[in-house]
Amino acid sequence: MYAEPVNLKTVNTAGDDVTPFYHSATSTLYFSTNGLKSLGGFDIYSIKGQESNWAGDPKHLDTPLNSPSNDVYYSLTDDGRTAFMASNRKGGQNLSEEACCYDLFRADLVKPQMDALAFVRSTHAPLNLTTMTLYEIMPDGSKRRDTTLLVQGNQQSFDIMPGRSYMIVAEKDHYSRDVAYFTTPKIVGKKITQELLLEPAKVNLVAVVFDRDSRLPIPGATARFEDLGPVLPVNVTSKGDTPVETKESTNASTNRFDYPLQFDRRYRVVVSKPGFTSDTTEIIRTDNIFRDTTLYDSLYIARGIDLNVLAFNLLTKDTLHGVTFRLVELEGGTRTDTYTNAQGNDYKTRLSFERRYMIVASKPGFSRDSFQISTKAGAITQKDFQTIVKQVFLRPLTLPSYLPIVLYFDNDEPDKRTLARATKREYRQAYVDYIRRKQTFIATYTVGLTGTELDQARAELDTFFERDVRGGWNKLMNFSEVLYEMMQQGDKIEITLKGYASPRAGTAYNLNLTERRVSSVYNHFDIFDGGIYKPFVESGQLVIIREPNGETKSPPGISDKINDERYSVYSVPASRERRLEIIGVRVNKEEKMSSDK
Repeated sequence: MYAEPVNLKTVNTAGDDVTPFYHSATSTLYFSTNGLKSLGGFDIYSIKGQESNWAGDPKHLDTPLNSPSNDVYYSLTDDGRTAFMASNRKGGQNLSEEACCYDLFRADLVKPQMDALAFVRSTHAPLNLTTMTLYEIMPDGSKRRDTTLLVQGNQQSFDIMPGRSYMIVAEKDHYSRDVAYFTTPKIVGKKITQELLLEPAKVNLVAVVFDRDSRLPIPGATARFEDLGPVLPVNVTSKGDTPVETKESTNASTNRFDYPLQFDRRYRVVVSKPGFTSDTTEIIRTDNIFRDTTLYDSLYIARGIDLNVLAFNLLTKDTLHGVTFRLVELEGGTRTDTYTNAQGNDYKTRLSFERRYMIVASKPGFSRDSFQISTKAGAITQKDFQTIVKQVFLRPLTLPSYLPIVLYFDNDEPDKRTLARATKREYRQAYVDYIRRKQTFIATYTVGLTGTELDQARAELDTFFERDVRGGWNKLMNFSEVLYEMMQQGDKIEITLKGYASPRAGTAYNLNLTERRVSSVYNHFDIFDGGIYKPFVESGQLVIIREPNGETKSPPGISDKINDERYSVYSVPASRERRLEIIGVRVNKEEKMSSDK
């Protein structure tokens, strides 16, 4: 019993569609038709699918399966390696001119192959991991890419068709590529072998030097070629751009410098000439270059000398952005420049010879800083790669930047063994005497210690004296200078001096001692810079509040034993209690600028 035939609408054409054969192993329908593009008469087509589900359009079988004659009754063996068909093409047993009769034909479908082998041209050594791309050159001259493969060794086999023209391209990073053209014979009896020869690629840098003003070539310059090392992988940071190797050369008669480069590295070139500024290329990377390449870079130098000014916060020593630099020519000309660096802390410019300049740095909320520089004969020597580097330091004009200030005192200072509540000494004298006793404190506290305990104790005391004692003094001096600038602006300022003592002496004695410590710091402001603060104190514009505390706020655990000087005098915890704090600054009595600890 048979089902009713159903028309294959998606496969049939407007012409005659005959001799269907369905190959179950590959789910492919083969048929002959004169309703599609044909080499002549009926040609064989194939389409994959089953029942009413067919994939895409019918595909025309390549020659020599199809011919200018009728090609019909195409069928395949189960393994798909042998085809049988009928054709009235020339070359069969039919000898009539009309080609009226059909002969049977058999075709083996195993395609011939071509072996492509990659070698280094200069040594003929095998070149592994080469990418090979096979193109078929069509009759109209266009190229159809057939296959692209990354060869694991240096040899790769490609399926080819007889009687065709091909092009094969061999490529490998950091090598020049090679291209080979060949045409396969109509009958391929054995493998075709094709060699491809690649040469290591070369990267060169050409650096040329010009006058920045005239744009004319400048011979006689000296170039410093810097190899900055390999390009690092992503997420790996370098220690900077310090060269691993440098080479200097001077070209007396030309402005050109030639350098061979390696792949996957970074380079830089700096050029200069006596009496001229210098110039530097950007960092040159070769990690994105894969073939023969020549890079070109132009550098421009000018008669004069480079000046690089760097701005810093005087208090924190951090880089200071947003500084405005003003250059004024004091002798030799009338040049004036103003430059504000919003993103960085530097100012770079060119200075002419036989001049004298002044540079002033300023920023809102900071004090100004300035310096003078001369480029006259005798003041400067002309040489290669010459750059004058200067630093400017601007103090913040906001008092909270300096507070709190903590100042430290030696044991029972100032004025030992007295019940006086005031002193004529000022803090400078107490500080100088105290900082000079650093080694005495270290030697006394570390008696009997060895090994790691000795090293740790020395380090702890050294850090206390250098970071805390000396640092507190430096902060006081910066504070004292900026305070005057704020006074000049008309601000009304109130500061509080809080004195503390270790618990080694009695309460009453320590209260008087802390009053003397407050008195010594008050004396500092009273006589600072010839007494510049006296008028402000007398007018009430500057208010200094004294607050002695004795040892009442000393934390527990601080030794108070008279006979245990090692811990009650020379230890860091006891030393930290002998201090004065400057806190509680108010500007115009409107905003608390710093609070008590």
